[in-house]
Amino acid sequence: MNFDFSKQKHKKLAIIEKAQTNVVCCDEITHLDCNGDLVFVFHVYKNSPYSYTRSLKEIECELAGFGFLRINRNRVVNMQHVVNLNAKRRELRLTNEVTLPVSRRKWQIIRDFFGS
Repeated sequence: MNFDFSKQKHKKLAIIEKAQTNVVCCDEITHLDCNGDLVFVFHVYKNSPYSYTRSLKEIECELAGFGFLRINRNRVVNMQHVVNLNAKRRELRLTNEVTLPVSRRKWQIIRDFFGS
């Protein structure tokens, strides 16, 4: 893995929920899930995810240079938080013990990212 994750410490994501804006450091985000235009941002130190309306494609483009990869139709993952790849099941396990499926088409991108 040759990616420099130190850039994440300086990148922040503004999450606008109703009348308040939360600013989150990208290195504290484990993954993002999408349901239509509603995006759920899962945070290392928060039990429930932030949610706001935005296109996952926009977020993917904004975070692509900071170690975030799209692993399937509805999910972008912070690769810094990946601790295990299961090739047989095409799954990732994150630092918070969450296991996420990877689409068949995205699996090779994930393997290339880690140089396996």
